[in-house]
Amino acid sequence: VYNTSVTNGSLATIFSIGGAQYKVFAASSPEANDFDVKVDLDGNGRIVLGDRVALNSKNGAYIGILKEWPGAVNVTIETPNQNDYDTLKPSYITYEIYAEGSELRMRQTDRYQLISPFGLDGIYLARNSMGAGITYANVAGMPQGLMYVYPEQQRLPKVYISAGNPPLPAPYAGGGS
Repeated sequence: VYNTSVTNGSLATIFSIGGAQYKVFAASSPEANDFDVKVDLDGNGRIVLGDRVALNSKNGAYIGILKEWPGAVNVTIETPNQNDYDTLKPSYITYEIYAEGSELRMRQTDRYQLISPFGLDGIYLARNSMGAGITYANVAGMPQGLMYVYPEQQRLPKVYISAGNPPLPAPYAGGGS
């Protein structure tokens, strides 16, 4: 619901997402087209001034957004709670988002080795030790994108070792020799 009597600094609307409420405030005169807004990104009801924004996902991922220099931010995704993973802590996922001319661009700054399966140019995949899936899209002529699928609980790898040609569990069974 949008508050129609908004003034500079007043509450404009509230988004309810996943049980949390995120407040949106007018940050400039609402009389103008496309007025500026400030958003309570962590759901605590306050706008915190500074160069860092921190979010926590429903499943426990910490997402930090840090202003690096004018026109660029660094986005870090990590698993801070030791109870969320086994003995191997997942490495951080980090990307820099920056302005280049009239476009926003994205650059990987972490150490994940992304692979491009099946010859899909510009689509890159990786998994971390949490079992989270990373998909980075850098397709010519399209905006770049990053999708990070964070599991509710750690997905542990499964390894099947066999002698000969025994039947495999359902998702791994198929043709071939």
